[in-house]
Amino acid sequence: MREREAAAEEPVLTLAEVERRVWLAAPGVVVMRECPNVSAVTTDQLFNRARHLLEDTPHRNLIADLSEAGLPDAATRACIRNHLDGLMLEHFGVVVGENRLLKIAAGFVIANIRLGCTTQTYGSVDEALNELSEG
Repeated sequence: MREREAAAEEPVLTLAEVERRVWLAAPGVVVMRECPNVSAVTTDQLFNRARHLLEDTPHRNLIADLSEAGLPDAATRACIRNHLDGLMLEHFGVVVGENRLLKIAAGFVIANIRLGCTTQTYGSVDEALNELSEG
């Protein structure tokens, strides 16, 4: 209950603010910083921006930075799953920072989504980008 109250107190971001959280880091590599007050609406906005940036690219890689994200509700998790299924990614990376519990949870969720691409958790966006550039 307390988590819901805290999430409700978070400021709502504008569409422009949400879209600034998604950028093309390299050709075919999009970084998406999840919003602290994650919802199905912001998730739709983030993934729509990512999809737009990955249009017409033969290689599709998405790095989702969850290091400051809140816990998604069931509707938001379903929304995330639906968007990930439609992106046809080569690689999906999840940045969890130093949060060990988030790393365990993210690994479990990634394993159950079965994206058909490589997946990995990272400590930072820089770590993810460095590994992708070397790979």
